[in-house]
Amino acid sequence: MSKNPVLIPRPFAVNGSKNSIHDTRQVGQDPEDATWSDGFPNVTMQPVESGGLPPKGMDFNGIFNALSDTTVHLQKGGLFYFDKDYSDSFGGYQTGAILISDDNTKLFISTSDNNTNNPNQNTKGWTILAGAGVNADTATKLQATCKINGVEFDGSTDINATPAGAVQFFAMSTAPVGWVKANGAAVSRALYANLFAAIGTTFGAGDGENTFNLPDLRGEFLRGWDDGRGIDSGRTFGKWQTGTPISHDDPVAPDTFDVVTMTYSARKFGDEWVGDIPTGFYSSPYAYQKPAYSRNFFTMTRPRNIALLACIKI
Repeated sequence: MSKNPVLIPRPFAVNGSKNSIHDTRQVGQDPEDATWSDGFPNVTMQPVESGGLPPKGMDFNGIFNALSDTTVHLQKGGLFYFDKDYSDSFGGYQTGAILISDDNTKLFISTSDNNTNNPNQNTKGWTILAGAGVNADTATKLQATCKINGVEFDGSTDINATPAGAVQFFAMSTAPVGWVKANGAAVSRALYANLFAAIGTTFGAGDGENTFNLPDLRGEFLRGWDDGRGIDSGRTFGKWQTGTPISHDDPVAPDTFDVVTMTYSARKFGDEWVGDIPTGFYSSPYAYQKPAYSRNFFTMTRPRNIALLACIKI
C-alpha cells in the first residue's frame, strides 16, 4: 500500500477545452465568468427563471487544471523559480519561502518577509539552503561521535581539519578560499581573528592596534625551529636568517680543486652567480687551493628548486 495520497498522473483537463481564469473581473468579460478573487459570481447561483446564468464548463476545466497543475508539479518533486510578476502581485515572499535557482544548482530560503529580491541576482534577504555555495555555518550534535581527518567531531561545534596558522604551498598563483598569501602583509585583526589568535604578532604587529603581519615566505627556504636542540642555537622563533657559506667536506671527493678566487665576505647571497664570484662584491679577494674535505674551503650552494605559492590558513 502506498504511503502517499492519490498521485495524479497529469493535470485535470490537460487536453480538454478550458478557459484561463483571471485574477479579477476584466472589462467586457461575461457576467457568469469565474475569477480567482470572486470565484463564481452570484448570477450563477440564481435560478435561470430569475435571471440566473449557468457557470461555464470551460471555467470549471480551467480552475481544476490550474489547481491540479500545481499539485502534479509538487507530486513529481518539482520546486518553484523566482517570478517577479507573481512576487509583486502579493507583496513579496515571506520568511521561510524556498525557491530553486534558475540554473537548478541550489535552493534559496527567504530570511525576511515581503522579499521581492530575485535571489539569482541579489541575495539580500535570501540564503543558500542547499546545493552549490552552501556554507555549514552551524553544527547539530550527532548521535554518535565520529572522526573527520583524525579530528573528533560530535556535531556540537564546527571544526576545520586544517587549523589557522598552517602553512602550505600551492601550484597556482592565487590563494584558494580559506587561505591568504604568506607575503608579510598587514591584515585586520578582526577580519582574521582565528589567525591572529594562532600567530599573534610573531611576524609583525602591523599598526600595533588594528592589524598584524603575516609571515613573508616569498623566495625563502623554510627551516625547522631549533626549539632548544642546539643545532641553531639562539634562534628566535619565526625570525628571518641570512644565508651563510658552507664548507665542502666530502671525504671521497678529489684531493684538490683548481685555484679559485674567494672572499671573506661576499655580500649578496642569493645572486645568480655564474663562474667566479663577481669582483664587485669582494672585500678581500685571494686565490686559494684546498683539499675538498677541508672545512676551510667554503662554497655558496642552493639546491635545485621550483617556485610555488606559500599560503597560510586563516
